Amino acid sequence: MNAVQRVLSIAAIITTLLTTGCASLTQPTEAPLVSVINLKLLDVQLLEQQYGLTVRVQNPNDFPLSIKGLSYTLEINGSELAHGVSNKAATIPAFGEKKLELTMVSGTFGIIRQLQSIEQAKPEIMEYRLSGKLSLNNRLLPVYFEKAGSLDFKANAATGK
Repeated sequence: MNAVQRVLSIAAIITTLLTTGCASLTQPTEAPLVSVINLKLLDVQLLEQQYGLTVRVQNPNDFPLSIKGLSYTLEINGSELAHGVSNKAATIPAFGEKKLELTMVSGTFGIIRQLQSIEQAKPEIMEYRLSGKLSLNNRLLPVYFEKAGSLDFKANAATGK
């Protein structure tokens, strides 16, 4: 094997390694299923409120999701209630799930607007939407998630819940 053939062979090997390595980093990732378990008020200040948010993250992928950080927003009836970020590392096993404890903040004026819209509309059903982005250690691209649902106050009042 001459020098040119060796260089071409080494270049082919490097190209193959880079291509397969990058392919695993950019492999399509199915969005995790995120559900709200609990939301509680932690602290109230004059201009800001802090909430504790517990979510369940389910991984529908055949590889673990190694989370290095996330950002998220909670909307009520189409308006942002609170938002947050977390740099807590967590690994969601392949086809597994994990509960995450997060914090969120809201501004007093946003809360006042929410309360005014609820008072004016007097909705029997309150719509919510949790959306966000996961940054993963083993993927180049972020993974986005969204969970929407509703709370039916009339049904809960009728059943006493």
